[in-house]
Amino acid sequence: MAFASGSEVRRAYVAESAWGTTPTTPVFKVLRTTGGNIRNNKTTKKSNEIQADRNVRDEFMTALGASGSYNFELSYASFDDIFESVLAGTWATDVLKNGATRKYFTFEETLASAIVSGATYTAPNDNEIMVAGVSVGGLAVAGLSPVPKLRKVTLNIEQNIRKRPTINSLYTEEFGWGFLDVTGTFEAYFESGALYQEVLDHGGGALSLTLGQTTAEKYTIDLPAVRFLDGERQVGGNEDDVMVSVPFRARYDGTETASIKITRAVA
Repeated sequence: MAFASGSEVRRAYVAESAWGTTPTTPVFKVLRTTGGNIRNNKTTKKSNEIQADRNVRDEFMTALGASGSYNFELSYASFDDIFESVLAGTWATDVLKNGATRKYFTFEETLASAIVSGATYTAPNDNEIMVAGVSVGGLAVAGLSPVPKLRKVTLNIEQNIRKRPTINSLYTEEFGWGFLDVTGTFEAYFESGALYQEVLDHGGGALSLTLGQTTAEKYTIDLPAVRFLDGERQVGGNEDDVMVSVPFRARYDGTETASIKITRAVA
């Protein structure tokens, strides 16, 4: 039997109509990734039974689960289903806001020829990959003018999902969901004291950026009401630029009725 090669792994997903139930004859969508994997999580516990010979009598299994992550390069229309699940929302007129609609998927990694019975596969698109140098525009930072020149932006979206173990089962019931927490950090070149003063004043405002180069194949990500957290000036040394690092948290905005909004098909 030939060894499996990472370059030959197919990663695919299909929406579940019910929690933990893969559809019959599923139509999988092949996922564009650059790496990562899913794995089983087995929890065990050593027997603590007292024995005169001091030998462990058993190691028993207490729970089974799964976890994983995938790395990817952003391209238009490749992850719209995933965005819905992450935000617990639904695309409506090309707008997606965070909500409370739970969406679950079955993920499959094919390492050999065996597949889920009756499964078929939809090939991914070949839309161009977005890169920070030429694919980011429409930037707005808390109403500041001129707009700070950013070197890096990170965005984290947490639904604070928790397991629900039960007696007589190794597996969790449907996950419990906590509050949505949208946080991030951006690093800006220090040009004036305006941005840092906003940090000191516990200020904030709206953050917005548009991703993509092709008309009608762009995304705009809006955080309509963020609060700046414990930011700092990073002075560095002789070969460094002075930067302002600003962590932030998105808050609920009454006008948008959301903390985060994504618009697709942007001109």
